[in-house]
Amino acid sequence: MDIVTKIKSRLTHRNLSFKNKLSILIFLITLTGIMLPQLMLAHEQEVRQAEMIFVVGDYDEFLSVIEVKAEKKFTHDQVVIKLKNEIKLTERVREYLESENSPLAGHVPTLLQQNNWKKIIALSNAESSMCRKYPTETNNCWGVGGSDLWKMGDNLDQGIISMNRFLNNYPLRSDVKYAQMSFERMNGLYKQPARDHWLYNNQHVYSELTALENVLASL
Repeated sequence: MDIVTKIKSRLTHRNLSFKNKLSILIFLITLTGIMLPQLMLAHEQEVRQAEMIFVVGDYDEFLSVIEVKAEKKFTHDQVVIKLKNEIKLTERVREYLESENSPLAGHVPTLLQQNNWKKIIALSNAESSMCRKYPTETNNCWGVGGSDLWKMGDNLDQGIISMNRFLNNYPLRSDVKYAQMSFERMNGLYKQPARDHWLYNNQHVYSELTALENVLASL
């Protein structure tokens, strides 16, 4: 009979002496002290394994959330930067046109919406001193039509939009349109006959606008 069996058999007797009861109590406390750390260690290992499973399982999702937030912030920052640059460019182009006493200064938002805005301003300089001298009933500052000027719209905003469309689509029979041509190539085609001063007046203004745009882009 081992000691545990003996303890059980003795426990069935109610006449245990105080000494025997004390011995049994000390044994049980000792046994608990041996088993409890093992049980606690096993529990801690299970908790750690569970935590590891949780972390590994959520890692990809965590990265996805961070990536989405980063992309949103980047997109937002880019939009803010673009808007600030557009505001600065609008102000600088308006100041430039005002310094030339050009009526186009009141139409800068419309100008900057056109892909050919610099060429539109440059051609207006060569053809009508930046729209200071043109038949207002045509709203054509660009000499389109020669001696029989085309009507480009009911106001300068419409005229600017029409001029941008003209540059993108003419000459009709040419694979290369005015929008893609250099002023050198346009001189003698758009401007007939070719004139050196016409070329200079275009290039000078176009270069100034390009420099202005580049300065703002570098800020």
